[in-house]
Amino acid sequence: VRAENESELKAHRLASIKNNHFIDGQSLQEEWNLMEVHMTSLAQLKRKHHHDMRNLEEKHLQEIHSLRQQQQQQQLTTEWEHQMEYMQRIQKEVRRKHALQNKQQPKNLKRKRAQIHKQFEATCKIIESQYKELQKDYLKSQPKELHRDICKKLKEDKMAKMISLNDQYKKSIADHLEREQINLSYTQTAEQEEVRKDLQNEIRNQMM
Repeated sequence: VRAENESELKAHRLASIKNNHFIDGQSLQEEWNLMEVHMTSLAQLKRKHHHDMRNLEEKHLQEIHSLRQQQQQQQLTTEWEHQMEYMQRIQKEVRRKHALQNKQQPKNLKRKRAQIHKQFEATCKIIESQYKELQKDYLKSQPKELHRDICKKLKEDKMAKMISLNDQYKKSIADHLEREQINLSYTQTAEQEEVRKDLQNEIRNQMM
């Protein structure tokens, strides 16, 4: 009986050891499986995190690029508006200058007309004085019966010369007026064209 008990005890111990080994093996397998699941999940999380970070970085770069484009466009728009304001101001100043010149022209012509008229009057006085001296010389050297005809002839010559001088005076004023109008128009047109070209060159240089 004792031998049988010892044999059963040994068999029980052996079975218990085998069972413990089996349980330990299952626990190790379960731990390994859990670790493998954990590693797989961790790798997936890392890949997802990397993908999300890359998408976030790309989105951030796109936003920065878009913001830079908006700033550049805004800067170009602002510069263009300033350039247009500058062009309009320059053109307005040129128009104001030309309007003042046109307004001043009658005054300048009036002064020139007065100057020419003064010269005309001075010339008339000289002619008058010359004919008086001439008449005096003729009357001294010619017989008295010819004095009347001489005076009449000298008076007619003097009047003819005065009329001719007056025509020259009027023509001189008309020629001066025409010349001034042509010169002013030409000068203003040339200045407007020069300003236009300068402004176009400034815009072209800014866009390069």
